[in-house]
Amino acid sequence: IQTTGQSYYSKSVIVATGGSGYSALGTTGDGYGMANELGHKIVDLYPAMIPLFTKERWVEKCRADTISGVEIKIDIKKAKKLKAKGDLIFTKLGIRGPVVLDFAREITPLLDKFKEVPILLNLTKGMNQDSINRHFKKYPNLNIIDIMTKLIPFSVANQLCILLNIDTNLKYSKLAGVDRDKLINILAWTPLSIVGHDGYDKAMVTRGGVSLKEIDPKTMQSKIITNLYFCGEVVDLDGPCGGYNLQWSFASGYLAGNSV
Repeated sequence: IQTTGQSYYSKSVIVATGGSGYSALGTTGDGYGMANELGHKIVDLYPAMIPLFTKERWVEKCRADTISGVEIKIDIKKAKKLKAKGDLIFTKLGIRGPVVLDFAREITPLLDKFKEVPILLNLTKGMNQDSINRHFKKYPNLNIIDIMTKLIPFSVANQLCILLNIDTNLKYSKLAGVDRDKLINILAWTPLSIVGHDGYDKAMVTRGGVSLKEIDPKTMQSKIITNLYFCGEVVDLDGPCGGYNLQWSFASGYLAGNSV
C-alpha cells in the first residue's frame, strides 16, 4: 500500500472502507475506486435508507402523526411488484419512517431515469375499496371526518378531504356517489410523487458496491487477486432497517479477519 508519505507491505489486505453514505462519519467511498482499479466490477451505486421528498406539499400538515402498517408500492408498470410495509412518518418535505427507509433503495435508481417517481400508499392497514366501503356504510349519519378518523389520523383525513374538495362536516349518507368513490379510492391507495432526497450526505446505507460474484463468500477473499479481502458496506449488499446492515458489517469483517 502506497500513501503520499510511506509504503506498507503485508501478506494480505482487507478493504473495509465503508460506503459513500453519511460522509459526516468520515466515509468517502474511496474503497470503490480501489477495487475498480484492481479489476473488480462495481455494481451501480445509489444512496439508500434515506428520507424521500414529495412534490405534494399537503404532507407538511400531517407531521404530528406516525401511521403504522402502511404499504408502499411504485406506480410504474415495470416496478409494480416492488412493495414494502411498515411505519410511515410525514415530514416537512415528504416522507420517512422505517417503511420509507427500507423502500428508498428501490426509488433512488428510478429517480435517475425519471424526474419524479409515482408511488401509492395504503394508509388503512391493508383495507381495500370494498372493506373501506363497508366501513363507511356502518356510519351513515356520522360526519365524514369522524368516520375517516376511525381509520387514519385526523390531520391526514382532513388533508385528503381538502384534496377532494369534500366537506368534512357532511354526513356520509348525504355524500354524492362520485365523491364517495373518490374518497374510498384515495383511502385505499393515496398517490404521491417522489421528486428527490438528500443524497449520500443523509443516506445511512449505499446500494451497490463490489460485485458479490467476485468474492468468495466462505472467506470474503477476492476471486481476482489472492490475499485481497473485502467486508462491510463496500460490498454490494444492503439490508432493511433492524440492524441487518450492522450485522453484515460485523459478520463479514469477522470472517475476513479470521480468513486472513
